[in-house]
Amino acid sequence: MKKQLPYSIIIFVSVSFFSCQDWNEYRVNSDFEPYVVRFEMEAKQRGEDFHLRERGLIIEFGDLDNGVAGLCHYGKPIRIEIDRAYWNEMGKYGGADLIREELIFHEMGHGILGRKHLNTTLSNDEWKSIMCGGNKVEDRSWNTNYRGQRRAYYLDELFTESTAEPSFFTLPPVIDSEAFIPVLTDNFDSASSSLWKPGIYPGSSVSIENGMLIYRSKSTANMAVLSEIPHFNIQSDFILEYTFQYKEQADSAKYGIAFGTLANSGSYKESVDFFVINNNRQLYNGNTTWHSYFTQVKRYQIIPKGKNKLKIIQSGNMLSCYINDVFAYASETENTQPGSGIGFMVPAGQTLYVDDFRLSKRTTAAAAARIRKSLTDKLNFTPVMSIINEIKNNK
Repeated sequence: MKKQLPYSIIIFVSVSFFSCQDWNEYRVNSDFEPYVVRFEMEAKQRGEDFHLRERGLIIEFGDLDNGVAGLCHYGKPIRIEIDRAYWNEMGKYGGADLIREELIFHEMGHGILGRKHLNTTLSNDEWKSIMCGGNKVEDRSWNTNYRGQRRAYYLDELFTESTAEPSFFTLPPVIDSEAFIPVLTDNFDSASSSLWKPGIYPGSSVSIENGMLIYRSKSTANMAVLSEIPHFNIQSDFILEYTFQYKEQADSAKYGIAFGTLANSGSYKESVDFFVINNNRQLYNGNTTWHSYFTQVKRYQIIPKGKNKLKIIQSGNMLSCYINDVFAYASETENTQPGSGIGFMVPAGQTLYVDDFRLSKRTTAAAAARIRKSLTDKLNFTPVMSIINEIKNNK
């Protein structure tokens, strides 16, 4: 027969075990404490008071597997693990504070707010909530544009799931486009009349054939290739337009508009904003200083392997993207430095066809003429490596 402990001993062991456990333990690593303070502050602004130091909470580093960034363990107190390698890696890039905040808030959404994963989308195809996660949906990334006015919405939704979708998700900003004057245009009708210099560049070759600029990349990474425009500043209001065609077979390869500050621009750091598409009809918005792009959304106005006109309007700190003259997305600019670099993103090792370049500026006719007159030499291309990663999953 199997031996059994006397009942009194079992009770004693159980009581001894539970009496040693502090159900109200508060133990939060110093790396995470500022985000807990923020969480409580945001909750209080929305009528919630959690008193987590009395209630109990544990947030600690762990070594998580399978590409998981954070993990919530339900118990008393709630215990959250954050992948140490991922946390440290994010600290090397722009936007680290917001990426880390979103991660902590997601896990506290599980443990403190009782939220489950919510993998539904808004009418513009963005994730409805920063509580998205778990098993992938249609092989889509969990990247959320947790910045600017979107951050305010996502925080409202985190604490109140019934929060309505703001109009700015689907409506373009009101901009007087007639106030913009064209300063540079190029239809690439011939190499002699083009603003750009064909030839061999580091990791690429450029030619002008059949009325298009053809950029052939030999790089193993996606590259933003920029040209510096004299007397132009990307911090001014401008409109940048190109027509692109990517004919090759890698439908997920990303191409599109890029603009920003190059590393040789005085004391400023390299920082390039981009809006890129692929032949799977997906649009991505991001900045090269970040570890990952901001968001990924489906846009059916994209013509796979056909010619796609991309237009960016910058007005104030807002960027509005149009694809084939249909509004596609609007978000705040990330680069706040002066700069004069404009160009496009080329997929790694691929060929991109470029046409119908047009740069307009909210300015006077005289100022526009000065930019045109300053181009005494043909423009060159400077490559900037672009990171287009996915963020890790949250559990």
